[in-house]
Amino acid sequence: VIRDPVRDHLIAFGGTGANGNSNDAFLLDLAGAPGWTLVDASAGPRPLERYAQCAVYDPVRDRMLVFGGNTASGVRDDVWALALSGPSLWTQLTPTGTPPAARWGATAIYDPIRDRVIVMGGNTSVARLNDVWELSLSGTPAWTQLAPTGTPPSVRWGHTAIYDAANDRMIMFGGIASIANNQLWALSLAGTPAWTPIAASGVPPAARYAHAAEYDAGNQRMLMFGGYDGTINRNDVWQLTLTGSPAWTSVGASGAPPAVRAGAPWVLDVPRNRLFLFGGLTDAGDRDDLWTLDISGSTQWQAQLPSSAPGASRYSHPAVIDWVGRRMLIIGGFNGSFLDDIRAFDLDGFPHWTTLAPLGTRPSARHSHSATYDLARNRIVVIGGLGSSAGSAGNDVWALSLGATQAWTRLTPTGTPPSLIYGHVAAYDEAHDQIVCYGGSLYSAGSSSPVWTLSLAGTGSWAPLVPGGAASPPNIEGPSGIYDPVRGRLVVFTGGELWELSLGNAPSWKQRPGLTTVRFHSSLAYDPLMDRALAFGGYNSAINATQDVWQFPLGTFTLPTLLAPQGTPPLARTSHSAVFDPLTNQMIVFGGFAAGTQINGDVWALKMPGFGSGTVGAPPTVSGTSLRLAPAYPNPAMSGEVHLEFTLPSPARTTLRVYDVRGRLVRTLIDGTLLAGPQRVRWDRRDGAGLPADAGLYFYDLRSARERRTGRVVLVR
Repeated sequence: VIRDPVRDHLIAFGGTGANGNSNDAFLLDLAGAPGWTLVDASAGPRPLERYAQCAVYDPVRDRMLVFGGNTASGVRDDVWALALSGPSLWTQLTPTGTPPAARWGATAIYDPIRDRVIVMGGNTSVARLNDVWELSLSGTPAWTQLAPTGTPPSVRWGHTAIYDAANDRMIMFGGIASIANNQLWALSLAGTPAWTPIAASGVPPAARYAHAAEYDAGNQRMLMFGGYDGTINRNDVWQLTLTGSPAWTSVGASGAPPAVRAGAPWVLDVPRNRLFLFGGLTDAGDRDDLWTLDISGSTQWQAQLPSSAPGASRYSHPAVIDWVGRRMLIIGGFNGSFLDDIRAFDLDGFPHWTTLAPLGTRPSARHSHSATYDLARNRIVVIGGLGSSAGSAGNDVWALSLGATQAWTRLTPTGTPPSLIYGHVAAYDEAHDQIVCYGGSLYSAGSSSPVWTLSLAGTGSWAPLVPGGAASPPNIEGPSGIYDPVRGRLVVFTGGELWELSLGNAPSWKQRPGLTTVRFHSSLAYDPLMDRALAFGGYNSAINATQDVWQFPLGTFTLPTLLAPQGTPPLARTSHSAVFDPLTNQMIVFGGFAAGTQINGDVWALKMPGFGSGTVGAPPTVSGTSLRLAPAYPNPAMSGEVHLEFTLPSPARTTLRVYDVRGRLVRTLIDGTLLAGPQRVRWDRRDGAGLPADAGLYFYDLRSARERRTGRVVLVR
């Protein structure tokens, strides 16, 4: 991790974890709300995936430099530069001179007076090192091995080094060869470098390696955190004063500290006088949490982003699409432990996970709860769930706002709620501004499955719903369901049977054609483009997990059809989640429980042919075409008009139409012949009848001279 002082960012590169090595770079805006953003460096070459590399900030050329590290194909001695201004491009440097031996676990500092990088020690995976190298950066980069005077430190890796600007020297602490040490050394940098051991006063830290160290210029000290001594991980904080006679002091900090760990870097956020600590390996596994240590005087720990360790794997979790943020949200679940985190999976561009850290008191850890997206209020509503292995369940209701400031709020609906509710189906009925809950723990054996509604108006209100109909769905565990907005009904898939519950003035159940085999704990997703429901996986009658995909037409009473997708399917699984993204025309499946005790944290996409496939809003790759469509703005549109701009290569008959997520035509904005050149259209957010369009997701479809471009816009009220 390095700090980019020009843009006030942290940049994290590479590392290793449960999913293997990485070569991704992520950006953290220090001035904004905590949250990582993937740096899109896909336009050019990239370093191999690696861990235990060195990284420094090159202020003269405004770039991040990376050296060495360990990869799946062996230890490296390469040097890469990531441009921090302009396009994010990696460039491999080819320094002159004989390079150092390939290594990992070394240290590197930037020497600003001489415009060079100093590298010391490391591990070749065969031998431990204590050599010192200079990478000069002026002109053509060049490697030179230095020969410091004095007795050198012993060979080591996993040590730390800082640049002590006030004294023009490198300070090095700890590391390991065969056993960890707590030695403290200085390497002078002026003229011929010289090694000198530092005899600091005070009780020194215990021996360790894979710890974190940072230079605090304002207080002329080195601050150190955590590490591993070969037996235990640590989370202690130490300072080494560098004015006068160096002295060690243990730093006491208020607030709950991070878990003990090793391999977690930290970086000083100079303007705010705080240290950022990210990730590391704890006693419980890899972490992706983010912490700050305030050093302005209070010295206080604060968690910025909670950890999802040990990985994102889970089952019995809900998944919901945040249409405004264009991401799939996973809330809680179970992976051997009850989870209370929120994971966000980016649906556009290069997909990646981030962990959200909303304000407010969050719901307790749980699984088998429900989560629905309330588009009118841009929030997620969470209901019930199972909170302990003892079987404790709840009927609590929570709202997660998704605006500029994300925050949890516990709702207190009026009315009589279910006594407890988990393993149920919940869907947002937009026509009546309510959430409809069916099945799960709401029923008892031998009885019918009750239905409850949660009105979202005001503070909310619970009410039982007693549908009519000759029969109702069977009491079978693991139901799944969707809301059919075209017909205003709840569709439930339970035990292989398909049922619909109309939600008009006289709600009633009606059975639809289902499967001839038992199926439960499967997923059901709504495909508005093809007006169908898609079911994937689940247990069969022999309690074996499955991996087949069925489609259920919603407009007719025809039999379901077994799909035969191309490609390698996901592992058979149950208790997973699935959503359908009409913008990319694909069903996205996450997690679940597979054979034995395996818990999956994988993400799969079932891409559908036809409308919307590919990246929506970007021109398709068609030779010889030049019809261009710009993204709508503002997007999301909170009020006022939506602006749509495009360019015609030649005069042509052109149509521009707006559709909702059900595929229904909302408004025709253009239907006629236009001249060549740039065009601008304003949509006043009204439908063809002149009525205001509802809050929600809309497609805009531009066609001209056998070319087509599409995009999307979200209306929020």
